[in-house]
Amino acid sequence: MKRCLLLPLLNHLHEAILLESIREAPTTWCHMHFLKPGGAINRVQPGTNAFGCGSWTFAAVITARWPGGNKELERDAADWLDRTVSKVHPHAEGIYGSDLGPSDNRLARLSFGPNSWRLAAMKRKLDPLNLFRHGCPLTGTVDDDGDPRVTSEGVVVIFCRRRFAGKNWLAQITKRNILALTKNHERTIVSYQRSHQAGIFERESFHNADRFVFDR
Repeated sequence: MKRCLLLPLLNHLHEAILLESIREAPTTWCHMHFLKPGGAINRVQPGTNAFGCGSWTFAAVITARWPGGNKELERDAADWLDRTVSKVHPHAEGIYGSDLGPSDNRLARLSFGPNSWRLAAMKRKLDPLNLFRHGCPLTGTVDDDGDPRVTSEGVVVIFCRRRFAGKNWLAQITKRNILALTKNHERTIVSYQRSHQAGIFERESFHNADRFVFDR
């Protein structure tokens, strides 16, 4: 488990916080290392890409590690990492988003700088049910410390099985039952297999692809 904080030129305050934190590490496997970029990021305008933190000089990678199977040390190491990030972040330029987990809502918003509003708007449009929320969470609810700009409401039902046929047909049956139980709610079926199936039907000269999929 790690976090990467983007720091300006280091000063005595950074030194004091980081030295104190590494002395308090719960295991000798916890460590920190620093990366010095070449400066190309500073030549890119923040609005031209999603990564909104350009004015940093060092990347401080803070890593929490523990022996496998030791739940107590795992909890202590995770708490240590959270405390360290909380101490350092007020003196940082930002945080690297790729290391964040599903519960890091506040850090996710800070990792994109001024671009977070634009990304939140895209998230509302492209993933209104917040299905893809575990990579770098821009979304959530106010109650769970999420981003109040994007909230997740709705139910997602996913049908999975080993064999090729049956999932789309079952989705249609489920949709009809949901329609009978709910009112004034939008229902949508999305099939990632349809384009793949269409290619197979074309090659195999099926005359009625929909009947093949849905007619049982």
